[in-house]
Amino acid sequence: MDKGMIRQIILVTDGHSNIGGNPVPAAKEAAEKGIIVNAIGIINPGSSGIEEVKAVAAAGEGEYQLVQIENLASSMVMVTLRSIQATLEQVVSRQLKELVGSEMKDIPPSERGKFVDMIERIQDEIDLKCLILLDTSGSMAGKLETAKESVLSLFKSLEVRKGRNIIGIMAFPGSGGSASAVISPFTDNIRSLEKELSRLKAAGGTPTSLALRDAAAYLMGEQTKERALLEEQIV
Repeated sequence: MDKGMIRQIILVTDGHSNIGGNPVPAAKEAAEKGIIVNAIGIINPGSSGIEEVKAVAAAGEGEYQLVQIENLASSMVMVTLRSIQATLEQVVSRQLKELVGSEMKDIPPSERGKFVDMIERIQDEIDLKCLILLDTSGSMAGKLETAKESVLSLFKSLEVRKGRNIIGIMAFPGSGGSASAVISPFTDNIRSLEKELSRLKAAGGTPTSLALRDAAAYLMGEQTKERALLEEQIV
């Protein structure tokens, strides 16, 4: 979290990474940069991708969910909001530790309520910058339309929040042998998002590790731009 904004990657995939190695270290690297990595697996029981989805979310200090494709929209919303709350709880707990030597879990229940109320208020007001990292490999061919609709549903569900919601879309694999491609730069305009989503097609392998590193680099680049603009305004 930085300057009142939470940055997230939401990985949406239907299978095990098969290009570029293990994605878990890439998720850990993103978390070390202050980027939460959530993972949603559109996979059946017994799939080889289940443990990978769990491990990516754990390394990325985020949330995970295993879903059937028809439940993707609600799961995407739930994972996003849950990770915001968990992040704020961690921040408050660290601050309490520094101030009074106690974490949230150590505060008596009679006193804990006011901190919970504060977290709920901040959760609604804090700005959210979210990069959807969407698997568009060949196996997603029959699921991609529902995945597109789910991204739009997430955007609409977040509109009730007081904080600003900025969403971008990166697909993997990219074209011409690249690991990923930015489909929609960050925007708070749902019409722009919908237009860019319509271009997505399913084809190719699943370079999850490489795509996660691309996603983190893209988010960090955007963060650098924000700081540069702020410095220009100050000067």
